[in-house]
Amino acid sequence: MSIHSKQAQQIGNLGKRKCLECLGGKDSPAYKPLYPKIRSNFWAYFKQVFQLVTHTGGGSYKDLRAKDFDKAKEWIKDYKPAQWLQDEIDELNNQIKMDFE
Repeated sequence: MSIHSKQAQQIGNLGKRKCLECLGGKDSPAYKPLYPKIRSNFWAYFKQVFQLVTHTGGGSYKDLRAKDFDKAKEWIKDYKPAQWLQDEIDELNNQIKMDFE
């Protein structure tokens, strides 16, 4: 049995907030260029971890099994971007700081 719509909305909102947090917020230099990339990476990884990927590559967080709801919230809380993506985020966010020094 899948999660209901309010739970799906909660997972979606938690995921968006986590992506923003990883980028350093909406005002960070990394936000605009890297939000699509981190969003894609985050949800692809989420679908892989919770086995939501179908043989056609589809699947959605909305298909999360109800028994995995609490585990998914914990996973989102603990999510860290892949190292290559974290390096890009750090480079953009730190580059702006260095330009002002």
